[in-house]
Amino acid sequence: QNLTDAVTVSGPNHAAIMTGATGSQHGVTGNGDVSGGDFAAFPHYLSLLEAADGESGTAYLFTWGTDSEIPSGADYIKDGEDADNVARAAAILSGTHADESGDSGTAWAVGDDVDALFLFLDDPDHTGHADGFEPGVATYLEEIASVDAQIGALLDAIAARPTFDEEAWQIVVTSDHGGYHTSHGGSSAVEHTIPWLVASPHVTQGLLPPVTRIVDVTPTVLTHMGVPTP
Repeated sequence: QNLTDAVTVSGPNHAAIMTGATGSQHGVTGNGDVSGGDFAAFPHYLSLLEAADGESGTAYLFTWGTDSEIPSGADYIKDGEDADNVARAAAILSGTHADESGDSGTAWAVGDDVDALFLFLDDPDHTGHADGFEPGVATYLEEIASVDAQIGALLDAIAARPTFDEEAWQIVVTSDHGGYHTSHGGSSAVEHTIPWLVASPHVTQGLLPPVTRIVDVTPTVLTHMGVPTP
């Protein structure tokens, strides 16, 4: 489930994914006040990874520009279209990406290695608003299948890393909200219910506990990386 103490839109729930904080904790109430969130008390998990190990390579890629208002402390930040960011992520994972500027002056050089990467893909939301979020909407299912293929390309890039056998990657996939007809923001079950998947060499295949929530991303990532959860 996504946040139960905030509206079912992106702002509060993106903040929850990145910080592990609920709406009443981080203070983001909608899409228009993200910059006013309490990210000093509840920092982005990438900034916690950087604080624990300044040598960590971190990347923060998103399509929704408002995400730039959540300070990440990442080495590389890029606001771009979905397909472009997937290509960037694959190149980062393969060690072939180079961008001297990035956003906010952040840079990434060929050969720079990555330890943690955040990627937000926005196209399913656009399609849901245009055609409907229901499973009977063919264009919506096609877009989800497209994103699935993009995730597959990233998994292939990880598996192709020359040091893959020595590494222990964790993949977390979730969403900020569901949808009802062509909208979201209400309190229906289909707006509050989200996918939540995690895979790593340390995860046993099976069902997640029913109490799994959107705020569980941050502690799951931090625990995998050996960093204490605040």
